[in-house]
Amino acid sequence: MQVLIEQKRQYIFINKIWKNGHDAQKEQFNFYKRFPKLNKHFKPHGIATNYVKPIAANMSSKTKSSPTFITLVGVLSVAVQLVVCGAGRVGDLRLVAGGYEGLAITISDSLPQQQCNQIIHGLKAMLSEFSKALHDSTDGRASLRDVTVILPRSWSLKSPTCTLWEPVIISALPTPSHIRVASSHPVFGDNPWVQQSQGCGRQGDFIQMGGNLLRATTNSSYSAAGRLLLAQWVKFRWGVFDEHGYEGDPLYPASYLDHVTGKLRPNTCKIPAKQLPYCAIEDHVPEAPTKQNVQCEGRAAWDIILHSNDFNNQRDMMHNGTDKLAPDIHFMQPGPPRIVIVVEDTAVMNLQRRWEFVRKALRRTVVYDVPDGAHVAVVVFNSVARTATALSKVDADSDVRQRIGSSLPRNPSQVPESHKCLLCGFQEALRALDSDVNGAEGATVVLLTTGAMEVSIQELDEINHLAKQRNIQVEAVIYPFTEKSGSVTNKHGLEDIVKNTHGSAYTVMDEGVGNDSKLHMMVALMNSLREVIRHSSSSGTPTLVHSHYYPGGIDSLAKGTFTLDESLGPDMYFFIYYYDLTHVGNTIELTMLSGKTITSAYMQEDGDANVIFINIPSAERGEWRYKIENRADSHQGLVMQVTTSENKERKIKMRVWTSNANNLVRVNNSTSPLIIYAELKDDDVPILNARVVAKLKRLGTNESGSTYDSIYIHLFDNGFGDPDVTGGDGVYSRYLPYVRHQRILPGHYELTVSANNNDGLAVKPVNNVLTRGSYNYLESNEKGACCGSNIKYDHMTPLSVFQQSVTYGVIGIISQVSEDTFPPNRILDLHALVNKTTQEVSLRWTAPGDDYDWGIAENYEAILASSWSEAMVFSGQKISGMPSPSSAGIEQSVNILLEIYDRVIYVALRASDDAGNHGAVSNIVTIIVPHPPTTTTAKTTTFMDIETQNYLNEPLGSRVTKPLKSGWL
Repeated sequence: MQVLIEQKRQYIFINKIWKNGHDAQKEQFNFYKRFPKLNKHFKPHGIATNYVKPIAANMSSKTKSSPTFITLVGVLSVAVQLVVCGAGRVGDLRLVAGGYEGLAITISDSLPQQQCNQIIHGLKAMLSEFSKALHDSTDGRASLRDVTVILPRSWSLKSPTCTLWEPVIISALPTPSHIRVASSHPVFGDNPWVQQSQGCGRQGDFIQMGGNLLRATTNSSYSAAGRLLLAQWVKFRWGVFDEHGYEGDPLYPASYLDHVTGKLRPNTCKIPAKQLPYCAIEDHVPEAPTKQNVQCEGRAAWDIILHSNDFNNQRDMMHNGTDKLAPDIHFMQPGPPRIVIVVEDTAVMNLQRRWEFVRKALRRTVVYDVPDGAHVAVVVFNSVARTATALSKVDADSDVRQRIGSSLPRNPSQVPESHKCLLCGFQEALRALDSDVNGAEGATVVLLTTGAMEVSIQELDEINHLAKQRNIQVEAVIYPFTEKSGSVTNKHGLEDIVKNTHGSAYTVMDEGVGNDSKLHMMVALMNSLREVIRHSSSSGTPTLVHSHYYPGGIDSLAKGTFTLDESLGPDMYFFIYYYDLTHVGNTIELTMLSGKTITSAYMQEDGDANVIFINIPSAERGEWRYKIENRADSHQGLVMQVTTSENKERKIKMRVWTSNANNLVRVNNSTSPLIIYAELKDDDVPILNARVVAKLKRLGTNESGSTYDSIYIHLFDNGFGDPDVTGGDGVYSRYLPYVRHQRILPGHYELTVSANNNDGLAVKPVNNVLTRGSYNYLESNEKGACCGSNIKYDHMTPLSVFQQSVTYGVIGIISQVSEDTFPPNRILDLHALVNKTTQEVSLRWTAPGDDYDWGIAENYEAILASSWSEAMVFSGQKISGMPSPSSAGIEQSVNILLEIYDRVIYVALRASDDAGNHGAVSNIVTIIVPHPPTTTTAKTTTFMDIETQNYLNEPLGSRVTKPLKSGWL
């Protein structure tokens, strides 16, 4: 802390010198005397250059060449970098003493550089207004203090259209962003909107706005934009939802029946909030059918906010100071990735072919997967550590890839695994990075280590401290990992480090036969390293299109197909991995859609990576077929893989995450179920109706030595509310299956998600034909309001064939299911339609599962209550004659005959399973059955809802003729 204070003091002092222009060289000397390690990082033509040029353009030649000027700018750049990065990692959003720090804003590559100056100016003005509005709306509890803006890699900072008066930090890491500035959205236009994939109290995924919003020219426009941003911020940061309805929304309507008057009233606060983005607690209407009430069970948004982690321990601490509400804004631009691969070299690697597989996997990764321009180093460690290859830039025209790929020792050491020093390896990685002018800041360290011996808590704490201090992303590859018999933890110790540094962890299970290791191990290690490179690089890593294992000793020919579509890059590699070269027969055929066949005569061998391959720079689009003679032994096999380069024109992207950040799941804990999420976008536009399937593959082998069967989980973007919060946002989700439906035992499971165009059903929304206004600041834009139960799009276009596959990593199941404690998921789409002629009420809903959204529930319970509070605790008269539950996801309905007239009735529903577990109470709907006319009239079917359907085939529930309680009289 003292160092940070001193760094900030030094920065402030240098700013003073900048203003009066004296003694800059003397101050630089004192600065580096205090912090000697920084001296080697100072490079005026690096970070400082972006700062010098725009200033220098307005100076005389004499001033430009002044040593004082150049030195001062260099010191200022280093000082700013210390202040930005010393307080914490960019992307770690936190509230510190009433000010948010770590906010990251990304500007999309889709925005032209010509708009740079306008966007930056508008962003600064809007954030200042937003900070003031945030301070006012939270009664002085919060404002915006520190922001980092990540500029597009394609923007040239030397252009006059992009003149920055602040230094720009070059970072190798892809920084997770909280706010995205991108192109206009098909529905929301340029107005801010938030993507919320998880439920009440959970932070949203991101806020997005159009670049045109920031190109305004008046202070009033910036003020309005700041208020628009605030309305989305409360949802993003604190996990609350709108306390108003949406026109035409079936779940959250614009109006509802008032329980006092029996008439329709607007679905909003008692007294609409004019300056606040939420209702005052005294004006909150808990029974109103808003998204906030449904998701948060009637609690006010402000109540959720006050009890959030930001304010829960400081609710009475007001930070009323208004001296400085405008945030400090820093700029960052993606640079080439810098990666150090740290490899354990202990005696445990002598077993079977473990070390040989490590050497082959490293070569395969460096030679074929690392993008051009990346900087890579290799470190080996046991009881001590050394740098095998210094940090070097790799490209296509030099032998650096070959040199790095062959840098590991040919034989492993004899040092016992119990003597390994993981901390030594990490510190050596820092030294390798410090040898570069850019230092360790923003680099990636890959820890390739075994999971058998536990690392001491002291070592782990020190690695965690160093990684956070130097802003390093840690990726873990556990190789090989041997499951201990009877173990229920299956932890390797690096979980917290990976989580805290936004890294990822991959596990390669120990699979061996006698003195041999299985081919599975080698390919799994290669796959893990490729995914690590992808996670560490913003672009350039190959995309895995196809991968299939063909066991030996069964079929003489391994046959398969794969498809290359327009969403993939033009450069294709076809790989055949083998354990022994003799396992690949003479027949190798690769046939294009046009009928042209490529034979083994055109293929190359790389014995150092156990692979035969062919590279086709401009591969034909369509379905390809291959046929390979498989001569592998029964305990080995062949693996076919296809990768392509990145498509720079069309970027279909998929992102995968789970509801549990550390990916350790106790399946007997029904209060914290795991939900799998996959976001599928074409650039920034959601893809709808796609086929998205998650695959859980338990690592290792069963008692017979065979691999475990895969578990397939279809994910849905349906907006049913649990677990999918909003339909049409391109986020597909599903609960992890439990108990009878898919037998998941303790162990390590690799999660992979694939997506395709669903046989032509997939579509994406497009912008309206009429161009939206560039500066639309209307705060009550009903059409563009985000987001009800489903996002409604005016225009759709079908998508051509595409396929995506993302390996998320490993999920650890650390406990056994002893009994069924998992309830059906909550019903959140209950509808009620009233036939005013027959006094018949039709209820409709989507069937939940037996265990969350899996299987078939045992029965339904429905009640009629005289008040919202009674319905919330499921108290009231039960409705008999409910239908039996259908399979999860099927729409069901029932008709009820009511003879209770002209009174507001509250209806609630829940499902139960055969173990007696009750699902949570559904959303509550209100109905009024009008008194039948006294004269005889022809019967017609008239519903009190905008929807009219024929329900003659629906099951008929009970007839309710008596008042439920005295409160009805």
